[in-house]
Amino acid sequence: MSAVKIASRYAKAFLDLAKEQGMLDKVYNDLSYVHADITGNRELQLFIKSPVIKGGDKKKVFDQLYSDKLSDITSGYIRLLVAKGRESHLPSIITSFVEMYNEIKGIAHVTITSATELSVADESILTAKLKAATGAKEIKMEKKTDSSLIGGFVIHMGDRVYDASVSHKLHKLKKQLINV
Repeated sequence: MSAVKIASRYAKAFLDLAKEQGMLDKVYNDLSYVHADITGNRELQLFIKSPVIKGGDKKKVFDQLYSDKLSDITSGYIRLLVAKGRESHLPSIITSFVEMYNEIKGIAHVTITSATELSVADESILTAKLKAATGAKEIKMEKKTDSSLIGGFVIHMGDRVYDASVSHKLHKLKKQLINV
């Protein structure tokens, strides 16, 4: 089975369980904490993916790291992953879980790259337009600046890109002039 299918199935099953027990937000917070730990620690990443380290040893380490920091449902889920030999998929399972959670909650993640820093007014206008365009209840915005855009902005949302930058318009104009 492909890694994407494994991650999706385990995430969906855990999401359904968390919803059923009314702990969806708590589990989301737990998994966000674990994901931050894993992505911020190269040794932990290597430990999780190591086929040499036995499952029992991994279970002990996870228990020591997270027993007092995570809810029982999340700790049990991680123990299940280790028992099934799926702990190496934990980062991708968490990513799938977060995507499903965001879909349920109506949260859209957007990266906006602008030539200059966005003002509060511009940010609120963009947020309102993005909510209207996507139907999302909430927009989580990551802001970046890139002076090579000259002016305007580029919006990345999932696999969609909206490029309203001056540099993009100049590039299109150049192509049109060359083709004439």
